[in-house]
Amino acid sequence: MKTTSGVRLAGALSLLLAAGLAHAQVVITTNTTIAPADPAYQNQDIVVRGCTVTINGAQSFTSLTIERDESNEPGVVTHDATFSAGGVNGMFITIAGDLVIQGADKGGLVASRIDVNGRGFPIGGGPGSRPTPVPDGAAGVPFPQGGSYGGAGGLGIDNGPYYELNEFEPAPC
Repeated sequence: MKTTSGVRLAGALSLLLAAGLAHAQVVITTNTTIAPADPAYQNQDIVVRGCTVTINGAQSFTSLTIERDESNEPGVVTHDATFSAGGVNGMFITIAGDLVIQGADKGGLVASRIDVNGRGFPIGGGPGSRPTPVPDGAAGVPFPQGGSYGGAGGLGIDNGPYYELNEFEPAPC
């Protein structure tokens, strides 16, 4: 009898210890900037709720959820427009598990999102850019180029895609 209760106690203690070693969910509810490789967020389950989180540089999360708060303010993840350090321009996020982004609903609420609008490189700048040729007869006017997310750039000049997507499966509706 003592052996059985001792085993149960040891089993319960093991469960409690294992629960304490699991990584906690970090819920962010105020505008926050996360610096490159910030140990407070590395390898954690991150929830961005109703605020803007600016992530600069490389980060690794166990999961990332971006959602509205109780006032229906959307969660937003972005990066500083001018951030460049350690070989990373903007942000480079590695997510071991799930990425969940709460969309808009039928009531017209704004969707939570990863927003990098206006955060790219200027014309002729950034990785993949080439010297800008000047076409014949257009003295000093640069030949337009453009980056893209998978297709050809401006006027069909293909500088290659400007993203890295290893594996993605949308959640079933």
